[in-house]
Amino acid sequence: MTPPAPAGVLLRSPDWGKLMAVAVTDAAAAPMARAAEFLRAHDIRTVRAEWCDLHGVARGKRVRADHLLESGAGGVSFSSASIEMDLRGEIPWLDEAHLPWPNLYARPDPSTLRLVAFEPHTAAVTCDVVDGAGEPVGFSPRQVLRRVLAEAEARGFACFVGAELEFYLFRDAQFSLLPPGKLAYRIRNSPQEQEVVEAISRGLCDAALDCESIHAEDGPGQFEIVIRYGPALHVADAIFIARNMTKEVACRAGLVATFLPKPLPNESGSGFHIHQSLRHRGDNAPAFCYHGDSIRACPTLERFLAGQLAYTPDLTALLLPTINAYKRAATRRIRMNWGVDDRSASFRVLLRSEGFSLEHRVPGADANPYLFIAAALAAGLEGIDRQLETIPVIPGDPPDGDGDAPGARPLPTSLLRAVAMLRGSDVARRWLGDALVEKFAALKQDEAERFARAFTDWERREYLEYL
Repeated sequence: MTPPAPAGVLLRSPDWGKLMAVAVTDAAAAPMARAAEFLRAHDIRTVRAEWCDLHGVARGKRVRADHLLESGAGGVSFSSASIEMDLRGEIPWLDEAHLPWPNLYARPDPSTLRLVAFEPHTAAVTCDVVDGAGEPVGFSPRQVLRRVLAEAEARGFACFVGAELEFYLFRDAQFSLLPPGKLAYRIRNSPQEQEVVEAISRGLCDAALDCESIHAEDGPGQFEIVIRYGPALHVADAIFIARNMTKEVACRAGLVATFLPKPLPNESGSGFHIHQSLRHRGDNAPAFCYHGDSIRACPTLERFLAGQLAYTPDLTALLLPTINAYKRAATRRIRMNWGVDDRSASFRVLLRSEGFSLEHRVPGADANPYLFIAAALAAGLEGIDRQLETIPVIPGDPPDGDGDAPGARPLPTSLLRAVAMLRGSDVARRWLGDALVEKFAALKQDEAERFARAFTDWERREYLEYL
């Protein structure tokens, strides 16, 4: 039996014959035709056209299926204000040039079309942001990652990543804990936790995302989503979808899911790790390879790692993008160091059956997935371009886990300092674009300055009665 549609959802069946005809006359005929067939096969009436803002938050419109297909490659219009807003819905840099807020367009990527498990007759599609001429908006996060991947392709590489993303479940926004307490890899969860975890798993499955597992982490109510290794853009899309789906599913269950890196002062923080590797585009052979029966130094990996050690400090604002993220970084004593299968290091070299991979363990769970992956790959590719050297990757003893690698600069310890380093980074501007650097830096500088002016609960407890 088909479940009833929620109130307010249009139940008029589209004229699929007409829409298929519209779809196949579009410039992107084959993908749009497949999209039309998908919508018809699943009796989809409403499509959530979603795009990513600078924070990594999903914004979008619910549109009729027929309207989405009729719009075709032109996309669904929306106000350009929404992609530049802070989390309060305000624009820090209002000026005369911005006041008209011209339309931008959410151009659907048919390859991301998916079912929405908790909304009958509803699908969702991830969109690229384009202007009125159909040109990509350079500072939109998905386009920033596309830009870096195109540069990698020009160098003969295809980029692959896998991802691990941690989050907490709470009873409410006051961080009230759920039972049974903290126990990594626990199988027994509270009924509320289990309901949410199973709903997230079903949602990811219905969305055809490659989720390997969802398992309990060390903190009370803390879990981790593991996304299968694959092409970098595909994995970034999956993380974007999974993170926003997790918050939505928890809300529907009356709980709060948060990807804040340090929501509890005395418990584990929530991180966001990616496993990176490169393949040669010609023959798909691993670029982080080893030879024979022994593990020997791989120059491409060494230079890629050296680039991440050298340039991650410049890009930290994209990896630790909130005030809260620096609390996790301070607690974990995150340093610019590396190790072989060493979880205490920021960069962890692992041997897979097809060669090496490099785990990047710096970011908090609040990092925008497109911007984090773009920044990480850019730093590594810059290292390859410059043929940077570090101490030999294999063999050789990694540096002390409590300090920075020899010659490496330390990470900035505050959001304001990280923003200044991002603004002054030639690497960030060349790889990610001036528009992204300026808009992201302005947004985060305003956030840091507003926090500096705020009167906090800590100040109230520490000073109010005594001074």
